[in-house]
Amino acid sequence: MTIKKLLISFITLVFVSFAFSADANELPKTLEYKLNLRIDYGTKKLYGKCEITISNETNQPMGTVPVLLYRLLSVKNVENENSVPLPFNQEVVSISDWEEIQVNFIEISLIKMLSPGEQRKIELEYEGYLFGYSAEGWRFVKDHIDKNFTIIRTDGFGYPVIGYPNERDMMIIVQEQYDYLINITVPNEMIVVTAGKLIDRTKTDDETTFIFRSKKPSWRIDIAISDYQTFEKGENKFYYFAPDSLGAQKVMNALKASYELYTSWFGPLDSFQGFTIIEVPEGYS
Repeated sequence: MTIKKLLISFITLVFVSFAFSADANELPKTLEYKLNLRIDYGTKKLYGKCEITISNETNQPMGTVPVLLYRLLSVKNVENENSVPLPFNQEVVSISDWEEIQVNFIEISLIKMLSPGEQRKIELEYEGYLFGYSAEGWRFVKDHIDKNFTIIRTDGFGYPVIGYPNERDMMIIVQEQYDYLINITVPNEMIVVTAGKLIDRTKTDDETTFIFRSKKPSWRIDIAISDYQTFEKGENKFYYFAPDSLGAQKVMNALKASYELYTSWFGPLDSFQGFTIIEVPEGYS
């Protein structure tokens, strides 16, 4: 490669990096999610309340917050941390440059401007259905509600995601780092799994509520629900389907051997809280 081509490549990378940073600064930073979900398997409907703590880390005040949800999830109410209703508009639109992918785009008015350096909480109440995007070309995004297997995650916009409906904001999502607390209520025969730490589980006659807290800041939330079996070794957990018990044991043995090898090379991980492995049906990525 010539010096000229190297220089052009470098300028291009700098420009792209600057453009991404500029767009990211227009959005509030997400600091924490508190997500409360209930699933009605009879109607295959999802009911959610989501409290998001945001921070303005730009140099300009912000008056609105853009939020994305799956196209069949509808926002019923938005409030601030003092339970004061916030005005909002919502409309099903296509993501720019990904025209077949539709989302519910919500614009929330904060009423009072969010000053640089200021934090605030907003709570959205929403409900509706999930059918994923496999028919639109995102083949692995089969997020849906079904007793055999349910998955709710960032890819399917099953919970509110801060951003505008454009490709660039979709790519910027991976730069987020936030903590989360999840409460999710399902029928007693179902097991809920996330990458977070299970801190409580309460059961009534018909339902169980699972409570998870993030082990460390993340850029995404993944929730899987099924009749899972559990295999544990130390801090590591593997949630698997019953027919795959032999394979689960092999994976856990390989995980243990790999961890010991890398620890001997690089030393122990700081604040190690174990790995969580979650089996999903073929084709779900």
